Amino acid sequence: MKEKHPFEPIYDKNSKILILGSFPSVKSREANFYYSHPQNRFWRVLSRIYKQDLPVTVGQKRRFLLDNNIAIWDIVKSCKITGSSDSNITDVEVNDIKEFLKNTNINAICFNGNTSYLYFSKYYKDLMSRGIKIIPLPSTSSANAKFTLDKLCTKWNQILELDNIGDFKTSISEKNGIDLVTKNCNDILSVGISTAGCAELEMLKKNPSANIIATTIDKKGLNYTKEIINQNGYKNKIKLKLEDVTKKLPYDDNSFDYIYARLILHYLSDNELNNALNELKRILKKDGKFYIVVRSDKEAEANLPDSTFDTETGFTRYPVYIGRRKKPKYIYRRFHTTQSLTDVLTSKEFNIEYIKEYSEQLYSDYERTKKSDYENVIIECLCRK
Repeated sequence: MKEKHPFEPIYDKNSKILILGSFPSVKSREANFYYSHPQNRFWRVLSRIYKQDLPVTVGQKRRFLLDNNIAIWDIVKSCKITGSSDSNITDVEVNDIKEFLKNTNINAICFNGNTSYLYFSKYYKDLMSRGIKIIPLPSTSSANAKFTLDKLCTKWNQILELDNIGDFKTSISEKNGIDLVTKNCNDILSVGISTAGCAELEMLKKNPSANIIATTIDKKGLNYTKEIINQNGYKNKIKLKLEDVTKKLPYDDNSFDYIYARLILHYLSDNELNNALNELKRILKKDGKFYIVVRSDKEAEANLPDSTFDTETGFTRYPVYIGRRKKPKYIYRRFHTTQSLTDVLTSKEFNIEYIKEYSEQLYSDYERTKKSDYENVIIECLCRK
């Protein structure tokens, strides 16, 4: 007679890591909760690596998991089994892991023991190349006697690093642009890779079948983003290219359903912006979406006492003092108004759906480790061809 898995997965919208076991032991089935055999070291391992009190009650264990962004489930939905040993499992039906992942924000799957990993590899091989980090870990079962508690903790400690995979340092304008990605956005161009790979990864969560090309003229930034994309397993879904948007782009007319240009077009002079908009309009499909975010002329840097405006290029030059240097480094930006952006877009016959100006905190470095010194003012716009 087949045994059915008796309880539901534990997770919520914040869960990032799925710990996948094989099938509950007899003691766990009796207790109606995961890893309830007193000799299983699962809860002791987690409490030690997270440096938190050992959870004892079902409520404490559930809270522990959710507080640490951990989801938990088992690969086997039903099977024939005698006792609790994985070696006795036969006639297996697996849980629908693929459907489960669609409804979560899981970035990594950790396998508690070899059995769950083998079944996952057999039934969900296609998921292993879709950007979810796959981590086989030694079983916490007491039957795995060659691993002491200390050795288990050493191996399982890598879970702490996984909590940051795909960690998205979001902002209002970035989220708005990502939310525009739908199932119909199959071909996406991200101009500038201004998000160090974060936004492009989030776009694929919105539409896993999308093909994304992300461009930049910054070779160092390109290499940094490649590491992020490769770590998440998306190198076949997100193509990174060194390209200058002010020059002729190597794409056919009407190639893209969605063009995402956040915090990039303000690096262009008025003449360069004209050239870029001509090219972007050419490669955007009819009725395709074009999302733009630029910095506003209400930014603090645009209004510093030493800032100067060049009427020919549209650039504002402003000083930045680095470290103990007495002489400043000068930065050039094209700060816009809602009117100046509206004028240039309508001159190219884009149809503006909305344009708005608001404040948000940005990061001053590409890797997103330092927030800018001032609260930023940006202009957000959605238009169509």
